[in-house]
Amino acid sequence: MKANELQTLLETQDRFDLELICPDMLQRLLQELGTDFEEDWDTNGWDVDFWIYFFFNNIRYCFAGSWYYGNYKIYKDEE
Repeated sequence: MKANELQTLLETQDRFDLELICPDMLQRLLQELGTDFEEDWDTNGWDVDFWIYFFFNNIRYCFAGSWYYGNYKIYKDEE
């Protein structure tokens, strides 16, 4: 995935699933787009469920999934 492909998804979708991508690589792509990260990565348990919050175009998003199971997704966090 390239930064411009990620930007298109963020600008056109409220929620989308991702194929296997390591969170560190996604974080680098997001940094290329000038996103601001809200906090450190939040994880739990042996399967390392994670929630990474960031802002893009003044909208709060969450990158969530499980390092064990996969199931990566990005969605607008309407909290």
